[in-house]
Amino acid sequence: MQQVVSQSLCGSYSYLEVKEGKNNTFTCTGLTAQQTAFWLYESTLVSTCTVSGCQQNVHHTRFSSNRPEATYSNFIVYAGAFSDLDYLATTNLSCQTSDSKATCQVDVIYPAENPKCQIEFSGDTWEVTGLCSVSKVRSRRDRYGCYLYQTSQGSSSAFIGSFTMSTTPVAGTNYSSGDCKIKTALPPEGKYVYSVIIIPGEVQVLFNGSNQISRPSQSPLHNCPQNITEDDNIDCLCYSENLGAPSGSLIWKGTNSSRLKIYNVNRTYSGTRNMCYLMWNNSVVQNSIYTVTVNYASRVLSFQIDGKSEDTVNVRENTNVSVVCQAEGKPLPTIRLLKKSSNNQDLEISVAYSALQLQHTMTTVQCEATASYSCKSENGISEDEKNLRLIVSCFPKKINNDSYVTTFVDEEASLMIKMIAFPSPNLLSIFHNGSANDSISRKVEHDDTVRSTCLSDTSYSSMITCTEKETKEAYRLEKLYDELQREDINTPSTYQTLGEQQTSSDSADHEGYYIS
Repeated sequence: MQQVVSQSLCGSYSYLEVKEGKNNTFTCTGLTAQQTAFWLYESTLVSTCTVSGCQQNVHHTRFSSNRPEATYSNFIVYAGAFSDLDYLATTNLSCQTSDSKATCQVDVIYPAENPKCQIEFSGDTWEVTGLCSVSKVRSRRDRYGCYLYQTSQGSSSAFIGSFTMSTTPVAGTNYSSGDCKIKTALPPEGKYVYSVIIIPGEVQVLFNGSNQISRPSQSPLHNCPQNITEDDNIDCLCYSENLGAPSGSLIWKGTNSSRLKIYNVNRTYSGTRNMCYLMWNNSVVQNSIYTVTVNYASRVLSFQIDGKSEDTVNVRENTNVSVVCQAEGKPLPTIRLLKKSSNNQDLEISVAYSALQLQHTMTTVQCEATASYSCKSENGISEDEKNLRLIVSCFPKKINNDSYVTTFVDEEASLMIKMIAFPSPNLLSIFHNGSANDSISRKVEHDDTVRSTCLSDTSYSSMITCTEKETKEAYRLEKLYDELQREDINTPSTYQTLGEQQTSSDSADHEGYYIS
């Protein structure tokens, strides 16, 4: 039953719908007992109704009227008795009193049949979207549409908007099928229930359940590595267990994907901040920061002894020698200064942990410091080293009191002398020192009777072994006074007594010799 309210035009939809195949009653309300209700079809007075009853002014088998109560009156259209209703298609009906009149247009309809509706919150367009379809419908005035209503939690229903229905004729009939595409702005956070009124027929469709709109409450996570080796690739995902409703999306800044892919990462990328955004309703509502550390191989950049990086570095004895080794790498490397021992072992001289530079000073270096030195860096990714040879120039000196060995083979005497010197002695001579009882030394050189060679140790070039050979007759002596002579840049001729060696002999009258 549709009501015609005296002070308005036919309610919300402005039409009185005459449904095919049934009797339709329209009610005029807001009357008083003193008022007379006049029903007009088009401009023709059809009936007059007082509180006592209604009188038909025009005899018409398709209409009738009554007034059951003083406050309202009914007008009945007998659409079920007649198949041809075209005469009503574009007419209007009025309820009039002495001081007011309500007029409504009439539409002959077949109400929407088999209505089906679905609605959802779209995370793609961030709109409320839906689709309503009917299999059979008809309106003589081509009134086709869907009216969407929204009810939020704790609030009354609110009209959201109307949406035009597109229709398609049903073959062999005067009817059509139709559907409405619904699209409207997403409401604020909350729970909502939706309904649709389909015109013609004012068929209401309710959606079961509630639709929740909520923004994400947690920051996204990622499975990206915190450390990566230079030239490796980054391939990781940003993810979240709470994307909100409707679901938001995750993207890395500068991309359109939740997957971050970076190839052949360079060390300069270390410390770069990558932002993962959680997008919801076309805005960033949560984010996560990923900072990568790019590790790279350790490498010795510079190795200097006494400020020099040549393969061989020469210094003078008793001077202070600085050693500086610089390296690179991440994690920071351990830098070691190593010295090669006489048995080819690496001896650790100094170490710097998690450092880019090692500094070491060798004070008052001696000949024994002559050796191969290496700077070695390592950081768990790789190792690297550079090598330099240090040579300490020094005067000849004996190693210990057992530095001399004399042997006799047939008519030849051999004297082997071990000493420390650099460079190796290049001039070796024996001088006559007179008899053991002489008060004045007589140094007479016997070059014609001496053959000598001096060899340095392969690992320690300052370790010298000199061997002298001469006739057995020349070696008849009580004592040998040994003296070595070497050529030096600053001191052209320097003598240093190395010591004496006691030997045995058959003769009581012996002569002495100098080795220079």
